[in-house]
Amino acid sequence: MALSMLLGDRVANGVHLLFLAEPDVNGTRATIVAPQALLHPGVPQPHGEWIHALLTRHPDRRDGALVFFSDLTEELDDAGMSWPQLHIDWIGVLEALDQLNAAGEVGAFHLHDVSSGADTLLASGSRTTIEWITPAGERAEPDEGARERLREKIAADLAADLAANGPL
Repeated sequence: MALSMLLGDRVANGVHLLFLAEPDVNGTRATIVAPQALLHPGVPQPHGEWIHALLTRHPDRRDGALVFFSDLTEELDDAGMSWPQLHIDWIGVLEALDQLNAAGEVGAFHLHDVSSGADTLLASGSRTTIEWITPAGERAEPDEGARERLREKIAADLAADLAANGPL
């Protein structure tokens, strides 16, 4: 099955992509970019173009959505597809975005010092069972709405930054 079969005709406006970047000197960080960053000539193509299409043209995508990279992976899985099956170098794309941002060629919003619990929620799909060990040595799971509450908080922080500083 080709990725094009998963795409709709409508393009969602104002969406942003959140992905986890390699830890830097400030600790683990999540990076948020606008879709046009995926089309930058420094991003491996056509890989960036395909991720851009999935980000902006998925039939369920809402205008203004904050999309975790793990959401894209889950959407592919829902359609019986995977990044390797489609030969999309998603790692190369995300590494290029991170390097382009460090060089000042692509704008981004960063979340520094992301806790390990938040890090896990960002990296995992909604169907992933998450469990960790508390300091008391007990097993714990996030409640059902934790991932969406985290998304809402990050989206609010991003909206405030965009209002103050303009688009990425």
